[in-house]
Amino acid sequence: ASLMRSDALRTLLLTMLTGGLLWAFVNEKINKWIVFSALGIMLLVDLWGVDMRYLNHDSFQSSRRIDSTIQPRPVDNQINKDPDIHYRVHDLTANPWISAKNSLYNKSIGGNHAAKLQRYQDIIDRYLTNGNQSVFNMLNTKYFITGQPGQEQVQQNSGAFGNAWFVSNAVMASSADEEIEAIENMDLRNTASIHNEFTLSSTSFSNAGSIKLTSYHPDKLVYQSSNSGNSLAIFSEVWYGGKGWKAYIDGKEVDFIRANYVLRGLEIPTGTHEIIFEFKPNAYYKGELISMFFSIIILLLIAASIYFKFIKTNKNNILKEV
Repeated sequence: ASLMRSDALRTLLLTMLTGGLLWAFVNEKINKWIVFSALGIMLLVDLWGVDMRYLNHDSFQSSRRIDSTIQPRPVDNQINKDPDIHYRVHDLTANPWISAKNSLYNKSIGGNHAAKLQRYQDIIDRYLTNGNQSVFNMLNTKYFITGQPGQEQVQQNSGAFGNAWFVSNAVMASSADEEIEAIENMDLRNTASIHNEFTLSSTSFSNAGSIKLTSYHPDKLVYQSSNSGNSLAIFSEVWYGGKGWKAYIDGKEVDFIRANYVLRGLEIPTGTHEIIFEFKPNAYYKGELISMFFSIIILLLIAASIYFKFIKTNKNNILKEV
């Protein structure tokens, strides 16, 4: 409430000062350059004051201080020698669900965020905190860091499923509880738990073939697949309810499903294909288009104003000469 009151008073003060400047200008007490200068100073002061709330001197530290305090550990350097373009690391030397240090040099399956996805939190609470190895494998946890701080050791997990894999069976679940419960004792390398809100062509698939991540970026993932029969691929990426993520097979947009309560699944036809997952939220692009449209309108209005002002000035000069 105090913040709102102080902002309201500042806004009132700026409004009164602006009104006073306009009154003085209209009544020819001051010229336009004084008005422009005063408005510019008020604008700068207002923006500066608000910006300093979010980004100020306390937000920065010298690079020398950062470099001297946060250095990669030997285990981080060891892991980062892996040529694989994408995998995850589970650091057990600190609380992995609170500490964010592991995320500085590794792609962690943990970390801390006040707005953590509920489905992922359910997986953490039910399986990861209890050490369910199959769930770690489906999350492509390739490395575990163990030991005490300063004496860390790396353990490579050869059982990690990779970035994507084919399964031979799908077990349908009629509720979210069934969906998450089913994966507890399931052979997740060959079977997937699918909620019956999603439609599949079958519950049996060919798992003969290969699928590999060839390009990784947080908002675009590219895979190459080759399979000898209709297949169901499971991707070790979190399913976000279709909010902005789109899937393409050979450039054609297709629907994908949720698998194993928290991951993505996609039926892939026989043959060799390029699969792309890309984050392209419609709301963002619509907003960008609307913003661009009105920006163009504003620029055209400014240009028109300058043009007609120029014509009026020339007309007045011609009349004076006549």
